[in-house]
Amino acid sequence: MEREIIKYRCFHGLAFAENDIPKVFPPHWHNEAEFIVALKNGCKYKIDGKVYEPKAGDLVLVWPRELHEL
Repeated sequence: MEREIIKYRCFHGLAFAENDIPKVFPPHWHNEAEFIVALKNGCKYKIDGKVYEPKAGDLVLVWPRELHEL
């Protein structure tokens, strides 16, 4: 099977971090949704006061204007 490569014109507001992920990030919020893919186990995210511990491969969705921290 041949692989299809889709080229998008642009990604506004897209950020990818794998090696320089901070261990702690203070509470903050955005005007856009944030999607986080957990690359390893042991991370904790606090979203609107509730703590989540995703496993490697899990997707975390933070809605716009939700207070969250790492």
